[in-house]
Amino acid sequence: MPLPFRTPSAVAMFLVLVLAGARLQADALVMRSGPAAVPLIELYTSEGCSSCPPAEQRLGGLKRSPELWRRFVPAAFHIDYWDHLGWSDRYGSPLHGLRQRAHVAAGGLSQVYTPAFVVHGQEWRGWFRDREVPVPAVDPPGSLALEIFDNARARVTFEPLRSRAAALSATVAVLGMNLVSAIEAGENRGRRLDQDFVVLGTVQVPMQGEPGPYVAELVLPAPASPAARYAYAAWVSAGADPAPLQAVGGWAGGL
Repeated sequence: MPLPFRTPSAVAMFLVLVLAGARLQADALVMRSGPAAVPLIELYTSEGCSSCPPAEQRLGGLKRSPELWRRFVPAAFHIDYWDHLGWSDRYGSPLHGLRQRAHVAAGGLSQVYTPAFVVHGQEWRGWFRDREVPVPAVDPPGSLALEIFDNARARVTFEPLRSRAAALSATVAVLGMNLVSAIEAGENRGRRLDQDFVVLGTVQVPMQGEPGPYVAELVLPAPASPAARYAYAAWVSAGADPAPLQAVGGWAGGL
């Protein structure tokens, strides 16, 4: 005799939804900073620039540091304004050049050039003399968290230690690791370039929650190029100034 079909009760359906939501939260990939400033180390570079490979090697060497993600977050922004020199950088984007120009407009960078390091919104030329990456001498800005859901959606939460006058925005970048390019033309013709922390996509959205905590939810960008391994970086900035107030990052899951 067949069992009678029974419609699930409202209580049962509610429990299913609650458990599903709890699992979604439990499966989230979470990256958190402390209250002290974690600098975003930006490298503006190009595969068509003959002086850029040493800077890229310096940035790539940071993946072996035990301080990675905890004390600093690296990101390599490939620009496209040297593509006319004979080699089009497949990672180059006009948006990266616009970001570099925004640093110049804000006074954090002296001019547009490559290779150019910007640490916590300020130009850093110490890499030419093999100096250590500087620790920003700023007051602790507060804690920043990046939550990744199913490698498709993200939530950014910023808990500042003091109020902010300007509107805040959150940026999330997908970074490509262990990338290899065989350069066939231009200034680096015949060279094999090993590159890490390459920005393969970014999304920026306004944050809500004045006076804090500030929250932003967004859809993650699809990587513009495939990579052997991925990582995420996120930062918060105020107004039109691209300088990060706080940054966070970490390795991706099965992207």
